[in-house]
Amino acid sequence: MKDGKGAKDAKGGKDKKGAAGAAGAKKKAAPSAAKIALKKTFEKIDEDFFTELGDEHNVCGSCGLLCLVEDACVWAANSGDSRAIVVQRGERGAVHGVPLTTDLNTSCIPECAKVAARSTDKEAVRYNERDLIGHRRENATMRVAGSLMVTRALGDGYLKRKNLSMPPFQEHVPYITVKPKVTKIELHSSHAFLVIASDGIWDHLSNDEAAIEIDRAARAQEEERQKAPAKSNAANPKAAATTAKESSTKKEKNAKESTPKDKADKKEEAQKGLQDTENKEDAQKALQDTKGLQDTTLAMCLIQAVLAKIAQKNCMNVSDLE
Repeated sequence: MKDGKGAKDAKGGKDKKGAAGAAGAKKKAAPSAAKIALKKTFEKIDEDFFTELGDEHNVCGSCGLLCLVEDACVWAANSGDSRAIVVQRGERGAVHGVPLTTDLNTSCIPECAKVAARSTDKEAVRYNERDLIGHRRENATMRVAGSLMVTRALGDGYLKRKNLSMPPFQEHVPYITVKPKVTKIELHSSHAFLVIASDGIWDHLSNDEAAIEIDRAARAQEEERQKAPAKSNAANPKAAATTAKESSTKKEKNAKESTPKDKADKKEEAQKGLQDTENKEDAQKALQDTKGLQDTTLAMCLIQAVLAKIAQKNCMNVSDLE
């Protein structure tokens, strides 16, 4: 037995302080299957790229952002500076862009620290001398190894692997990793849209600005859809009256007692119902196609907003940029 802070429990022979600490410590939750799958997906894509094209395209790479909707949650796996936001509709018409991801580039200080920790380069994040030509140092952009702005990416083997690198990077790799940062957000009834876009959008629009543009375009689409049936009936009042008459006749028929003729009619209705089911499936497919078109239209509204901002900044017309 020991006394003082090192005293052991007589029964178990274990340090009392250590036992208490172990009992009080919270067990770390195991990573979810979704998180593991997303990380493995990025690693697999990266490995396959290097296996197939690494030697020929060692300086080629891309940002990657993948979102998974599961059990009323959205998982986002991000490698690079693409960004995902959720468009949130609040009270009194307020619209906000809630970020799901962090831009993983040299503007993120914790990411720069991770680059420095991975590499043996004392100046792992530095300016590129060409960027300094005609610019003040404070306006220039710092880069990984003076070369790349993102700190994580698919590909770009010259900053990851010695056999795919070259001087002056080769002796200090790895600088970057493909390992994505995985985040999760629980969906709420106020969440209307999920927006995934590259830095070409986010260089010009804030999260809220993008959300407002999407919301405005979506509401305009909804108004057009609501006007469409009214326009159709106004254009063909005879068809609208016929539909109303058919509905009334059907209600009267259901109110009558069942007769042999009614049974025959019901059989015919059943066959018609089968045809209606097939028609509904076709209609559902058409609706999905329309949804795809709507998504494309909403995406285009973001591009239009970016063009408008660039044109305004450069005193140009949008048509000149298009």
